[in-house]
Amino acid sequence: MKEYLYFLCKTRSVQKLNRVLSRAVEIHPNVLDFWLVGVYVEMDMKGNMLSSRRLMLQALRNNDSNPHFFVEYFLFELRYLAKVRERRAILRGEPTDGGLEFVDQQ
Repeated sequence: MKEYLYFLCKTRSVQKLNRVLSRAVEIHPNVLDFWLVGVYVEMDMKGNMLSSRRLMLQALRNNDSNPHFFVEYFLFELRYLAKVRERRAILRGEPTDGGLEFVDQQ
């Protein structure tokens, strides 16, 4: 199953990936990897940070007795904060440490 999800991510088959992930989470709601794939697809492939955050919170609510979900939520929030800070720096015109360069800065 994980190989198929990797293939869908690699080929950027977002619609099929959404269907497969929603079905996987429906069948196996306690498997952290399925939730994380969905969260990071929303954040990285689609660029939808708010939706990825909502999905991570839903995973946490559904599995509030599993400590691994809390650890992953903390790591997710750190990554979320880094993305917000990087976006703010880009909007302010400040140099970022993410390696992004604009044409007129060269």
